[in-house]
Amino acid sequence: MHGQAYKTPLTSGKKLDDAANKFIPKLDISQLTPEQQANARNLTAAIYSLPAQDVQLVFDISSGSRDVFTVNFPNKTDSRGEFGRFIPLDSTQFPMTNKVQRLDIHVNGTNTGNASAYFVPTEGITVVSDIDDILRVTRIYQPEQGLNNTFVNDFVPWENMPAIYHTWNLTNPGIHFHYLVRLSN
Repeated sequence: MHGQAYKTPLTSGKKLDDAANKFIPKLDISQLTPEQQANARNLTAAIYSLPAQDVQLVFDISSGSRDVFTVNFPNKTDSRGEFGRFIPLDSTQFPMTNKVQRLDIHVNGTNTGNASAYFVPTEGITVVSDIDDILRVTRIYQPEQGLNNTFVNDFVPWENMPAIYHTWNLTNPGIHFHYLVRLSN
């Protein structure tokens, strides 16, 4: 398991709106529709999250209707809030198959720090993909428009790529997708 524990100090109010305004050139959050305001606030709050250092984590892991498996993570988070270590799981609870298996992971003590993990078969097809201008229209090559499409506007699919990925997923057993996410340099 690898991830980052964080706190989000800006979740609402004028400070969050002021911070969001820095990411939306030539616009003010007050000029946006309620949906666009929610988009801008959501991503801005994520960017302004702070690492949670020296935290002992406890996860509940489940897969479908299977029982919950609790993991007391053996190490505390580091100075960047990161944690990472191989965790042994009971193979009777999480048997390896030839299909991708989703695991739901819930961190005890919060409702914002939950995630999904995937068991990926040892053989199959892997698609490594960016999201911007591959699955969604972002126009990152036009900075002002790229920022507005990222922070303000709802998701607009790029051509029919999401449908193509969905078709690949349905017609290729064992295929799995990995998406590139760049949050910092």
